[in-house]
Amino acid sequence: MSGATATGGGPRVAIHALPDAATRAAALNFVQASPAYSYLQDPDWPEVAPRNNRRHAYRLVTMSDAATPDGCPGPLRLVGVLRLTRLAGGYATAAFRRGPVTATPGDLFPLLADLLPALRGAGVVSLTLNPRWSGEAARIAEKALAAHGARPLPEARQTLHTRTGLVDLSGTLDDIYARFGAKMRRQLRAIPKAGLTTRPVRDAADLAWFDACVAAFRDTRGFEGAGHPDAAGHLDWVRRRGGSFNIVEHEGRVFGGFVTYRDGDRALPVSVAWAEADSKLPRTFIAFDTAIRDAVTDPHPPRWLDMSGLSRPEAQARDPAAARRDSFKMRFRPEIVDLVPAHEITLRPLLAGATRALRRMQRGSGA
Repeated sequence: MSGATATGGGPRVAIHALPDAATRAAALNFVQASPAYSYLQDPDWPEVAPRNNRRHAYRLVTMSDAATPDGCPGPLRLVGVLRLTRLAGGYATAAFRRGPVTATPGDLFPLLADLLPALRGAGVVSLTLNPRWSGEAARIAEKALAAHGARPLPEARQTLHTRTGLVDLSGTLDDIYARFGAKMRRQLRAIPKAGLTTRPVRDAADLAWFDACVAAFRDTRGFEGAGHPDAAGHLDWVRRRGGSFNIVEHEGRVFGGFVTYRDGDRALPVSVAWAEADSKLPRTFIAFDTAIRDAVTDPHPPRWLDMSGLSRPEAQARDPAAARRDSFKMRFRPEIVDLVPAHEITLRPLLAGATRALRRMQRGSGA
């Protein structure tokens, strides 16, 4: 699936299987300039993103204004990293995870009018999308999606959080701590007394240890980590875009590790691993505290620490574990923000219906 289409004098839609360096550079500049940046929509992300099976593939989608009279391409209006799940007959279901990216949420409505027919013509059966706008901008984006027939997916199919908390990282470390409660400040400052220290990942042995712990947690707890890179991929991404990959030691022994990405103006924790999953040591305290300290010492510090998701009240009522996690995160006194939930647009109704029916059968049989 690749190619380009244009509608009259409207935007040009291009679907790139192997974008050249100039296209990738222009796309990167565009997404990094947008408030709706997400690492999942970074044009370089497919280089480290896992491919769960041979049916998955990535495409870079761009939309630009019509070419100028002298043949030069117009400015970019939309960029998206499209993850395809291949079906028989050259068709696919597709997803812009935290995308696509536009300069403003108001750009979505007119641009989707040209993008959706282009994707349908390229064989896309159904499309999920959830551009990373928050607050009032998210409401504008949701109205644009609804106007094109998109519907929010049910909660069970929301694989990315739809609400999060943002901790203010402005000022010095003391300024940040002062915004927490007195009890939280005492607990954070008591971390060294527990014998816990952190250091950056330093060698292949650290990476192997991290992967082994993640695999063990997945196997014993039923954790689905297929959307994350392995440890080497995490380290690659941190080196490209910023963030940190730290190892935690307890009394000189490797005890844990955690990864934080630079995600636009946010520091975003994305993965953790612990040698003892049920240890009473202050594991989560040290992960968030280190993310804060790393941000403060960054030459170009992020504005916020993203708490990597908060449950909605109805989910907290059903799930005591979620309620406990959120109660801990709220002790950092974050600003609560709502994000655009994943929406689905059906582009080929008959094929989409057959695909959904097949997936229900597979889930029912455990396949």
